[in-house]
Amino acid sequence: MTDYPLPTGHYNVNYSLRDYQSQLLHDVFRLWSEPGVRRVLAQLPTGGGKTVIFASAAGQFTDRGYPVLVLAHREELLLQAKEKLEHVTGQTVGLIKAGYKEDRSAPIQVASIASLINRPLPPASLVIVDEAHHSAAESYQQLLAQYPTAYILGVTATPARLDGRGFKDIYDRLVLGPRVRWAIDRGYLSPFRLFAAPKTVNTQGVKRTAGDYNARQLARAVDTSLVAGDLIEAWQTFALGKKTVVFAVNVEHSIAIAAAYTQAGIPAEHLDGETPDRDRRAVLDRFKAGETVVLSNCGLFAEGFDLPSVEAVQCVRPTQSLTFWLQMVGRSLRPHPGKDYAVIIDHTENWIVHGTPDRPRQWSLEPVSLDGGRWNVACPECHHVFRPLSREQQPLGYEWSPEQQEFRLVCRYTCPNCAVQLEVEKWEGQGEPPEPRGLQTDRSAEIWEIPLDCDLQILADLYRLVGFQRRAKRHFTLQWLYGAMVQQHPHIGEAELRECALLMGLDEDWARQWAKLAFEKLRPSPPRSDPPPRRRSHCAPSVSPSWGDRRPPTAEVFVKGVSLVSYSAWQFDRNRPKNHGTSLFLKGEKFLGGVQASDKNPPSATPVAPQDRTGSSALF
Repeated sequence: MTDYPLPTGHYNVNYSLRDYQSQLLHDVFRLWSEPGVRRVLAQLPTGGGKTVIFASAAGQFTDRGYPVLVLAHREELLLQAKEKLEHVTGQTVGLIKAGYKEDRSAPIQVASIASLINRPLPPASLVIVDEAHHSAAESYQQLLAQYPTAYILGVTATPARLDGRGFKDIYDRLVLGPRVRWAIDRGYLSPFRLFAAPKTVNTQGVKRTAGDYNARQLARAVDTSLVAGDLIEAWQTFALGKKTVVFAVNVEHSIAIAAAYTQAGIPAEHLDGETPDRDRRAVLDRFKAGETVVLSNCGLFAEGFDLPSVEAVQCVRPTQSLTFWLQMVGRSLRPHPGKDYAVIIDHTENWIVHGTPDRPRQWSLEPVSLDGGRWNVACPECHHVFRPLSREQQPLGYEWSPEQQEFRLVCRYTCPNCAVQLEVEKWEGQGEPPEPRGLQTDRSAEIWEIPLDCDLQILADLYRLVGFQRRAKRHFTLQWLYGAMVQQHPHIGEAELRECALLMGLDEDWARQWAKLAFEKLRPSPPRSDPPPRRRSHCAPSVSPSWGDRRPPTAEVFVKGVSLVSYSAWQFDRNRPKNHGTSLFLKGEKFLGGVQASDKNPPSATPVAPQDRTGSSALF
């Protein structure tokens, strides 16, 4: 299964592990030794020493000459992991991140996920994912797929997702560390006191985006619910003089909080993800030294901020994310000399929604059903409620909707709980969301690939024209459709004429025969002294050529500048009455808006002209 033998024997002696850390590491290696288990997710509370554990695991591999790769998404996590790895393993550790000099000769590489995507991949027998609750992201999935034979170790305090999908498709097994209350009772984590502030943020009416509160609406809710004086008053009451980290809603909010504290005579500063690295390090140095008492931030210190001397956390950021809440309060739970207890001041109702930090929780790789939400989907088979990911929305086709009088995109999803495939009409948030339905694998409609003898631009115009006529509830004939298409595309070919006939309900034999006769009428006739008068020709059945065992080739479709290779299947329901409309499907983005390139030409600003064919536009 892997290219590297699993290390066995004693654990690294360069660093002394706590009993529960040694047990967790032992459980990880035990699972790796089981058949079919290569990807293991390890859970440990914030402050429990996840970095030390994965550094010890890395040492087991490097001691035997096996390379190791550590992935993280933030600079603080990268630098912290590099320092701990060098201390625990005694090995040189390379850093792959923009702005830092690389050393690819080091046996351990710590890499930014964003930087590594565009650079050569280092070899690895073990890939470690720090803050592994992010590993469901597409960037992580694409990168991990490049190491199909390496052992994978993910570490996180909170194996939970906002979309209800779980981690069972990403990791094979889950290893659980001790609970927060167990660690507090034994002195591994700090006791805490949780204060619900007198004035809290009113989130009533705030909509959700991607599972959490909409940032813009949340900022307005905070502005109308609290003033800076409320925060300072609560801090002076519950955490006076304590080194405090404040979690704000957005950058402007964080800056305003720091300014209010400073105006009140309390040394405070602000940091966010856009703060230059040099300025960020200077602010952190002053905070660590005690020159700055209150440090306000926006989305920066929920992860990877390892400073045991933090005594208090002031939360002004409501969240629907259990992960975010536990990561925020966990910043103050590391024990430190002189810290009798940590102070948590909650200006939200996070503690009501998610519970206290030491509340017992049942972690699992299995999906967790969500509450009903406008963007959530309930599986009709197992009733599991989940949030479809945009990258997992596989366009199945366009379906004519008589109610909306337009073609609607139908997407295919897979339920993360029971793996049943579902069809859901793509919803833009207006009105009531559509109900999911089981994938209709037994359709009465026929599906085939677009052969390359069709010009995609002409096909786009054809279906756009038919769709318009159906929306207008106009009855039209094949002769009318033929005339309209010839007028728009004088050089239309036999293949496109065949599609005209198929759309009007002719079977394939008749459609091919009709298209052949119609195309012959478009060809220029040799000059004759006395040309015969034109007559209308009538379709006659003939033996249709068959594809046999050979499937027609697939066209490469460009839609809005995006190449949709192999996404070129159209679907028609020819059995429906004409007044019910025809369902047509294209796997990919909306085709009816017009294709900007043919199968042989790259996208351009203007539609690509169809291939030149000799002929005339004479009607018959």
